[in-house]
Amino acid sequence: MYEEVDEYATATMISSLGYVQYERETGTKAMVYSMLVSYSMIILWSSYLFSFAVADFLGEKLAWFFGITTPKYQYIIDEYHRIKEEVSDSCYCQDL
Repeated sequence: MYEEVDEYATATMISSLGYVQYERETGTKAMVYSMLVSYSMIILWSSYLFSFAVADFLGEKLAWFFGITTPKYQYIIDEYHRIKEEVSDSCYCQDL
């Protein structure tokens, strides 16, 4: 379809034949390359998310198996909240 243009062709031949052909080829190659990069990024991102989901799932199961699902000092945290509530209730009663 396209004629080959040799090195010594005139400027009109280059602009009318060769340059347009070169533009079409590079435009197509750039489009294919950009699509390849975008699909590669999508595949990498989805594999990253899958790996993270698997690691999270296995971490939860291992924590449950070893019994480390509750905080180590939960009883101290509960005591703190109980005392804080008692103090706020007593302050409220004194204000009345």
